[in-house]
Amino acid sequence: MVLVVIYHSGIGLPGGYIGVDVFFVISGYVITRMLTAELASSGKLDLKRFYLRRIRRLLPALGLMLSVVMVASVLLGSIGGQQVTARTGAAAALFNANTYLARFGQGGYFDVSADVNALLHTWSLAVEEQFYLVFPALVFAAWLVGRRMPRLGSARATTVTLAVITVSSFVLSWAFTNDYVSVFQVDAIDDLAKEIAFYSAPTRAWQFAVGGLLVFVAPRLVSLGTAVTTVLAAGGAGLVLFAAVAFDQQTPFPGTAALIPTVGTLLILAAGEGPGDNPLSRALAVRPAQYLGDLSYSWYLWHWPCIVFAAALWPTAGYSGSWAAVFSLLPAWLAYRLVESPVRFTPQPRAVRTLALAAVCITLPLVSAGVLEIGHRRIQQSGTIAAFNDSFPFHADVANGCDNPTPLGERDGFECTWAVDNPTGKAVLIGDSNAGHFTEAFTAAANQLGLTATVATKSACPFIDLAVVRNGEPDDVCRQFVAGSLQSLIDSQPNLVVIASANGYVESDAYVLESPNGDQRFEGADNKATTWELGLQRTITQLQSAEIDVVLVHTVPYFPEWDPRECAPARILLAPNSCGASRSLTEADTDRARVISAESAAAATTNIRTLDVADQLCPGGTCSTRLGDTWMYRDGGHISIDASIQLTPIFVELLRPES
Repeated sequence: MVLVVIYHSGIGLPGGYIGVDVFFVISGYVITRMLTAELASSGKLDLKRFYLRRIRRLLPALGLMLSVVMVASVLLGSIGGQQVTARTGAAAALFNANTYLARFGQGGYFDVSADVNALLHTWSLAVEEQFYLVFPALVFAAWLVGRRMPRLGSARATTVTLAVITVSSFVLSWAFTNDYVSVFQVDAIDDLAKEIAFYSAPTRAWQFAVGGLLVFVAPRLVSLGTAVTTVLAAGGAGLVLFAAVAFDQQTPFPGTAALIPTVGTLLILAAGEGPGDNPLSRALAVRPAQYLGDLSYSWYLWHWPCIVFAAALWPTAGYSGSWAAVFSLLPAWLAYRLVESPVRFTPQPRAVRTLALAAVCITLPLVSAGVLEIGHRRIQQSGTIAAFNDSFPFHADVANGCDNPTPLGERDGFECTWAVDNPTGKAVLIGDSNAGHFTEAFTAAANQLGLTATVATKSACPFIDLAVVRNGEPDDVCRQFVAGSLQSLIDSQPNLVVIASANGYVESDAYVLESPNGDQRFEGADNKATTWELGLQRTITQLQSAEIDVVLVHTVPYFPEWDPRECAPARILLAPNSCGASRSLTEADTDRARVISAESAAAATTNIRTLDVADQLCPGGTCSTRLGDTWMYRDGGHISIDASIQLTPIFVELLRPES
């Protein structure tokens, strides 16, 4: 629990998320021990009693947290996170948050978009609840089979069952983590493989089962002495801490990496089973540690929503995640004292009342999810917040369907040409979304000069004679768009072609560049910049050979950490300017330096004109997402429509034929 909180706080332990794996193993161990103890003493299992106890233990605290967080998210949650929070909360109320997140949760657990989901953490509770629904019946069935087969025995039958679950689940986890799901003939979900591996109960079941297996080894541990248990405890703690420190978001997980914290937890539990005293067991037995353990479930429930709310309200505050995690102890303690403990320890509760309580704990969050969904829609349509949201629409290339993978020349049915009467020529804007955000300036300028304007963009696809490899996968669609569009331009011979692209293909490790025939790959920013220059030079030369003038617009200054959707409605209402961001042009130019240098070299070699709009976007050497009452950026990497319109005079000069 503490490992997860530290990880979520952002103050250290890049692999602290393995605290959930520790919890899964402990949960499997505790539940199996409880079930087998009842079976051994009475020869039967009261499943009704088990499930009623689980309801009282888990649902009241969970239902309270879900309801409060979703209602509070109307004002405290970020605009971009409200819908996914509402839908995750509804799924969590139905014990299915993990399945929802794996399939519809806007990316994986480690994606930036997940940081705005105030109920992201409920996935692990859903896995636990699904485990509780199935696991007791499996243990009971195995026990009964063993009892009817004296030569096998109940304990051995249960051990074999748990071993089969462990092995089969681990193989499934490994296959999905490493994207080998084609082995299982499920190619259709290859893209979801890693999310399924992380979130799903079948790929996590082995951790519960291996915890259960320890119960049957425990009788052999009673003869261990202090020296042995100390070594076991130290080794287990070392493995868990190693994973917490050495793992990070890039570690393929769970798969084989999850073995380290899992084995570490088993060693710690084994040390606790031995009669020998050891320092770790003594440390865990002190009163503060036990109290924190009692509070751990409630703290887990409340810590993440508090961290998400703090980030939405005070995004620039230092260590907001850490103090929010500490603050979350207050609602956790209140929930523990006022709801969790009173319900959990009610003497001899009636089944009817427990089931009625379960119905309330499920229904109330579902209603709260509806409140958040409706509130999200209403609040976006009202006053200041409506004006805020209206400041970030997509550009005309997206709105008109011009941003699509169909090559220029093969397109039909898209309103991507801005014609004028008696045109003097034709100009084309082509490239990725960083070309698209100049659509308003380009089309207005072209039309002012009597030119018919055409826009053809494909997001994440630079118009350059290179192949793009994204996250290890060649982008064949982009290659076809570039090749087809280039040939179409050569055939149609417009007067002018304007090319613009982002710089991420060079700067981001997610991209690798390939030579056009695919016989060579280029990695590393410097190598990619050199290749970028040569590829751009080839593209320009091919257009010039068809007597087409070419101009190049450099990438704009970026705000890589800024997303207006992460702003909370409370901030928008009270201080809308606080939802913006700023940085020096010098800092922004550092991010653009390689690409601008490469593009300038290609432009000099081919003798074409270039344009850098940084001075217009960053007056006085300071780049801001908002200037006065105007939002200059629609997100961290694209200017707004208003900013594009303001650039029209500059584009008029850019498109004007040279005398």
